Amino acid sequence: MIPSAEAPSRVQAGGCPGSFIFLVRKAKALIPSDSRRPAGFEPAPARAGSLSNIVAAVQVIGDSSEEKMVVAFLSAEWDSPRFGADVRYLLGDEELVRNPDLTDAAANQRRRSVLARYRGWRRNVALFEGFPRDVHWKLLEITMHDLDGFLYCNYPDWVNLSGGSRLVRDGAASAGRKPLNETKEHIRAVEREIRRGVTYPPIVAVAEGEAAVHIC
Repeated sequence: MIPSAEAPSRVQAGGCPGSFIFLVRKAKALIPSDSRRPAGFEPAPARAGSLSNIVAAVQVIGDSSEEKMVVAFLSAEWDSPRFGADVRYLLGDEELVRNPDLTDAAANQRRRSVLARYRGWRRNVALFEGFPRDVHWKLLEITMHDLDGFLYCNYPDWVNLSGGSRLVRDGAASAGRKPLNETKEHIRAVEREIRRGVTYPPIVAVAEGEAAVHIC
């Protein structure tokens, strides 16, 4: 599954799990339909044969919720080399992300508070600076071909990996090329786990609409 929404420019590796799902046949996604664009999440500069021709042909499964997006986000970063220690320290109980009870208001608030403390959710700071408050989350299904046209967030590691295009397909193609670096090593580690049958939480992506270019 993939959650998707408009998000800010400082998203990092642990916050873009969708960037790693290039070996999966299908995935699902949650996306908010708010039309405003947070600072730093503008599309990449247009280049011949690139963004102007890319539209993710996603299939809408149905409405979702902020609670499900928060669970997906925290679950994706629980084991993150970069953010996992913060999530585990602040949240404490792994069951809150592995087996969440979304009818438990106190548990939902606890998860939101954790995401707010280390990522700035609903505080208009850090990763979520400029993120719109009025968004509509949806669950989408996408194919690997759709994911090829997704963009990485505007963060230096992902811009460099993709050769400046920010296209997931370009980043995937360069991940195995030398010279290797920390970002490529993380991607290769995830690839090995996917080949072993490991599954990952939903991708959190952002877009101005279902037919718009998605940013993860």
